[in-house]
Amino acid sequence: MNCFLGHDDNVRRNADALTLLTTCHNMGIDPRAYLRDTLRRLLAGERHLAALLPENYLARTGAPVVATTTAAAA
Repeated sequence: MNCFLGHDDNVRRNADALTLLTTCHNMGIDPRAYLRDTLRRLLAGERHLAALLPENYLARTGAPVVATTTAAAA
């Protein structure tokens, strides 16, 4: 059992989520916008999971959507 995340399965889920969000950040995609769009599409019945990857989000939406807030601005 992992003390920090409660269970070993949660460690993998956390790593997957952080990898996905870091990929968005590195591609210049606002992670919040990506998550909103992805969750909306999943709820609408999207079954083609490859279509939900960040690189396909970028191709579908056009130019990168950079987050408007940064740590330096705070």
